[in-house]
Amino acid sequence: MDAGQVVTVARQTIWVIVKTSVPLLLVSMIVGLIISLFLFFLFIQAQTIRFVLNLVPNMIALMMTER
Repeated sequence: MDAGQVVTVARQTIWVIVKTSVPLLLVSMIVGLIISLFLFFLFIQAQTIRFVLNLVPNMIALMMTER
C-alpha cells in the first residue's frame, strides 16, 4: 500500500464518519436550541429537564438512522 492509497482510504473513512454522524448532530442541535429558547422564555433553570427533553429526540433519530 503506497501513500496515495492510505490517503484515499483515510479520506473515505472520514467521509463515512461525517455522513453517519450528521443526522444525529443536526437533530441534537435543533432540539437543543428549541429547548434552550423554551426554557429561557419560561425562566426555568432545571438542567435535568433540558437533558431529558434532548435525550428523547436523539434516541428517536438514532433509531431512525439505524439500518
